[in-house]
Amino acid sequence: MSEKTNCNQFKKLSAKYIKYNTKILKEKSKILKKNTLSNIQNTKNQFIETNFYNKLLKFKQSKTHKEFSENNYVL
Repeated sequence: MSEKTNCNQFKKLSAKYIKYNTKILKEKSKILKKNTLSNIQNTKNQFIETNFYNKLLKFKQSKTHKEFSENNYVL
């Protein structure tokens, strides 16, 4: 991992200060994006594994209410 630099050594309106701050923000945003995507994928996988998801799919695939009720699907 790259060394973390201290941006406070530069003046706040200098180009180097802005450059280092943007570099740090990009790294943090990449980490947040990675964590968020993994959390979303985990939640999606947990939902797919539930019994409710399977029943919901069967409900969506039935063309009419009568067809759904004939198959004795209960949500």
